[in-house]
Amino acid sequence: MNIIDDESKDSRRVIDEINTVIRKFLWLDFQLDGYSYDTLRLIGSVSTSYPPEIQIEFSGVFLYSGVLRWTSNKEDSGIEVVDDEELGLLNERYGVTVGNMAYRIKNSDNLSESILIIAEQVSYRELSDDDKKQWLIKYGMIEKMKK
Repeated sequence: MNIIDDESKDSRRVIDEINTVIRKFLWLDFQLDGYSYDTLRLIGSVSTSYPPEIQIEFSGVFLYSGVLRWTSNKEDSGIEVVDDEELGLLNERYGVTVGNMAYRIKNSDNLSESILIIAEQVSYRELSDDDKKQWLIKYGMIEKMKK
């Protein structure tokens, strides 16, 4: 088996794990949280005024196409790895670098509109209670809650 096949299997496993986390909730509000150099970070929370439940990072980002905020619900949302045929079409259109994967994120707010990300790798983490507390402090939410 070649390296690209191994990377594809690993990406699909990570995407399956992310979708399992997303489906723990009736919905999650996602937003693009940051982009630096070649790393794109998304966060998902039960509301944009609550700390995130999950952080998803794409590294070696080649392309991002889509809205900046959207909702994913457990019935008709999630992330999928784009199949080889469509990746070939994306390659013709954008000149995708060999070894990159294409990911489609379904948008529950508008099912005909999805987010497309082409990147080398994807990873995620579920945020701990300490992470959530630090997020609340960072964005001044604890002070606002005290008032």
